[in-house]
Amino acid sequence: MYADFKDRKGEIVHGIVQRFDKGAIIVNLGRTEAELPVKEQIPKESYKQGDRIRAYICEVRQFSKGPQVILSRTHPALLSALFENEVPEIAEGIVSVVQVAREPGSRSKIAVSSRDGDVDPWEPVWA
Repeated sequence: MYADFKDRKGEIVHGIVQRFDKGAIIVNLGRTEAELPVKEQIPKESYKQGDRIRAYICEVRQFSKGPQVILSRTHPALLSALFENEVPEIAEGIVSVVQVAREPGSRSKIAVSSRDGDVDPWEPVWA
């Protein structure tokens, strides 16, 4: 399992809230469980058992009892990865995310740029 997840650091994963352990949320990712620690949770969000959750893999550790996958809902790279998944121009590399500033649960700011002079990174492109 460690070999499967060590290369997935920085990815967004989907899971199901399985149980709670001292404030941390244990998320079922299918083949393994991951931990969403209290410090990586958004303060205003609440979950219950069975809820679907989307989170960022911020760390994968190897322990004697197996791998431990640490998730985050507050990491600034989560926002960047979400934009890559949702905005085709970012996924294609036409527009790039320069910087992300985030106060999880309240506001976020994202700076973008374009390598193509004909593309305004702030102008929405509608198909």
